[in-house]
Amino acid sequence: MRFRNFRKTLDARMKQLATEGIGVTIRQADPISPEMENALWEGGHLGMKTSVALTNTIFFYNCKLFGLRGLDEHRSLVTEQFKLDKISDKMFITFYGRTSKNFAGGLNQRNLTAKEVKHDCGPDGPRNLFHVYQTYIDMVGPGSMYRRPLAGEGLKYSKQVMGVNKLGKIIKDMCSGAGFHGNFSNHSGKRTCATNLFQSGIEEQLVMSRTGHRSTAVRNYKRPSQEQLSAVSMALNPPKLGSEENECAAEFEANNSKLPKLMVDPMRTPMINITNCNVHIFDTGNK
Repeated sequence: MRFRNFRKTLDARMKQLATEGIGVTIRQADPISPEMENALWEGGHLGMKTSVALTNTIFFYNCKLFGLRGLDEHRSLVTEQFKLDKISDKMFITFYGRTSKNFAGGLNQRNLTAKEVKHDCGPDGPRNLFHVYQTYIDMVGPGSMYRRPLAGEGLKYSKQVMGVNKLGKIIKDMCSGAGFHGNFSNHSGKRTCATNLFQSGIEEQLVMSRTGHRSTAVRNYKRPSQEQLSAVSMALNPPKLGSEENECAAEFEANNSKLPKLMVDPMRTPMINITNCNVHIFDTGNK
């Protein structure tokens, strides 16, 4: 193997640095939390107030809804890959993917298909993405998805395609303008997609259908919430003291009067969950 001695030397040096705590962490893009996302809408960084805000919205939700990667999948994106449908009172955006990192086509991937995602936009409202996408696609027309936004009032776009450098830092500039602190980049969009679904309890297979992953690599994109991390910590903490158990019992007594009368089936043992207390009720046969 070429450079065999060099690789062995480099590997040994990297292991030595790792024992010193150097290079043991990986710098990853931070996801955008629901609170941050709401702040972006309220601050005018997302929405349809300006051409820049509308471009930000389309780019961010292309990442969040359809799991597009930071830059490469956006550069070749065209408006014809999106279909807007109204079925009864439902509104849908369907994305038809083409080639990507996980799907290049060719002989070795004849049994695979490109990503196709149908997103339900939910109830109508000022932030309904069906109207956002409809407005944007009507303005830029067929062809390249991202056109250079023009300054001034109203929504105006140039026929010129947005440059790679500008496209490559849309989310970074948006988060910086909102005053967010952290490692935010275009990759934050896809990480937000995986993290939100994970924290909402969505099955991994469904998460992968959005992100486009075909392996467990999707787990690298997930970030647990603080509540989930706290739940793990609580499960590993030492057993509670007797006084803490008494507090739990006292809480049950305080709430007992609020509980509805139960018809107890002698063949079954009903269970009520009260703030981490499992209360079993047994029928003793007494009237």
